[in-house]
Amino acid sequence: MEDVYESPKSNIEAENDVDKRPILVWIIFIFACIGTLGIASHFLMVSGVFPMDDVTANYYANLTILDNVLVVVGMVIGFVAALQLFRLKKNALHLMLVQLVLNVLFTIYNLNNSNYREFMEAINANIYLAIVPGAIFMVLYVGYTFYLYRRGTLK
Repeated sequence: MEDVYESPKSNIEAENDVDKRPILVWIIFIFACIGTLGIASHFLMVSGVFPMDDVTANYYANLTILDNVLVVVGMVIGFVAALQLFRLKKNALHLMLVQLVLNVLFTIYNLNNSNYREFMEAINANIYLAIVPGAIFMVLYVGYTFYLYRRGTLK
């Protein structure tokens, strides 16, 4: 005979697995928090407070207002996207897509920017080696967010 006073059987743990914050979300958020320090370091470099060699100082001295705005806007959107991902919100995917598009446009802008090209040549850096890892990471970042979106983890 069945005990009528027994708690109903439910699979609460399985339901809560979807609501748990995945470890990769934590990692992405921590990196985004560290990345916000980039805004401060960017302005230290632009202001000349941070000691730099002549080539780097010349690069930062020749940045335009548009360059500085693009850097700050990109970093802020990236942080807000990571924050929304950390909060498991659906709009994290939209923000990351905006960030991806902005990164592509900013990359095209930089590749056509003589100041950037001269700086990369002066430090003997391969422009594509500087761009490709970030682009790969960004695509993986958006892909993972899309996976969480499709899985129903983002609310």
